[in-house]
Amino acid sequence: MPKRRASLQTEQAEQTESQGQQVTGKLPASEEVGPQANDTENVENPTLLDVVRTLYSKGKDVASKLFSMKFFDVAKTPDFMQDLGLRGEKFTIKYGVISRHFGKDGSHNLSERDWKQLPDALQNPFAIARLTDREDSYRIYTTLQTESGEYIVVGADVKNAGRDIEVNAISTAFGRRTDANLPQNEEVIYRSNEITPEQSSLLDRPNFGQYPTEQELSTDKGTTNSPISNELGEKMQYRLFKSRYR
Repeated sequence: MPKRRASLQTEQAEQTESQGQQVTGKLPASEEVGPQANDTENVENPTLLDVVRTLYSKGKDVASKLFSMKFFDVAKTPDFMQDLGLRGEKFTIKYGVISRHFGKDGSHNLSERDWKQLPDALQNPFAIARLTDREDSYRIYTTLQTESGEYIVVGADVKNAGRDIEVNAISTAFGRRTDANLPQNEEVIYRSNEITPEQSSLLDRPNFGQYPTEQELSTDKGTTNSPISNELGEKMQYRLFKSRYR
């Protein structure tokens, strides 16, 4: 009988403990989630890399709940850039820009490795261009290359962050092909002394002079035009333009 009574007391104690867990919602010790298993959610001051890691490991839904509407420091602005017009003391980026690039086309979908190396890459670009059709907007040509070999270009706008504080707000970051040409709305204001021929080629303008225009073809005495030939000429010019200008 004593043994039976002891067994019943043990069963009652286990049931009470189980009910207590159900009421409090506390997991058994073996199933408790430690800080390392869920460290991103516990970060009080998340960084750019925290955002990127969350996007790649848990997706946009989780990242948006954690980081939506937040801004993140990326890197300090070198003195020579401030003299060129990028007056902000630092580069910043908001979550929406990072999220917009995640899962986009190949040139804009930077990898976790690209984002991690971007702050250092911003310190020593091989070229900087100013947008001629927008005030206080710039393109920084970094030496960082994506896995596909494209050079990462960062677009930044000088903005007022409040209390007379200016920042270089990153609006975009993308890979540019090595055979691409400088867009017409970009004016190069800085070239590195260590620029390579391949990097320098990205700063060239498209040379349309070597391709005859439709008007030149139509006025050529030895050319017989037809609607079909004109249409083919336009398509050829368009394809040449797309392949050389981005």
